[in-house]
Amino acid sequence: MQKRHIITALILGAIGLSQTAKADALPDGAAAYASDLQNAKTSKKLIVKGFFLGMTRAETRYLISTSYSKEFSVPGVELNLGTLLGERGGLKADADFAFDQNDRLISYTWGTRIVNPLFNVPDMTPNDFAQSFSNNYPVPTLDWIAVDGNKSYWAYASPDGWKVIVFEDKSLRVFQIPASTDRKFN
Repeated sequence: MQKRHIITALILGAIGLSQTAKADALPDGAAAYASDLQNAKTSKKLIVKGFFLGMTRAETRYLISTSYSKEFSVPGVELNLGTLLGERGGLKADADFAFDQNDRLISYTWGTRIVNPLFNVPDMTPNDFAQSFSNNYPVPTLDWIAVDGNKSYWAYASPDGWKVIVFEDKSLRVFQIPASTDRKFN
């Protein structure tokens, strides 16, 4: 029983829920999420608002439905997690989640409509948002990439196998890249 309470505390802390929530109210996938979240922390994965590359589609669904249903919904439209997570075609609510053949998250993109309330930055300039993101996550620097005729952006590629891009409109994209240990130069 004590182990269940520890897992519950980990989950509640990771997703920002009140400590008064009952362990019995957590779905079966909560323990798996807590375990995968701990593994993500120890393997130097970027964890943004509880989301991390490699989490399962079920864990992504769980996190959105328990913590961020308001931010990921479209005003006037009932939140449809199946559509949001790419299980069916249709409206994606200014967010895109991509999963590999094993149903593991390999990239996500959040538009401005989601980023502003999720990070509480509607009045922040894109430059300030990029700097704040870098200061609050394990992103040592975000380099400015100016692209003629396209969106310019700030970017950081981690040697641990992930890349983050913050676009001029404060859209955010996180995706997998080969880790430095996976690259072989012969």
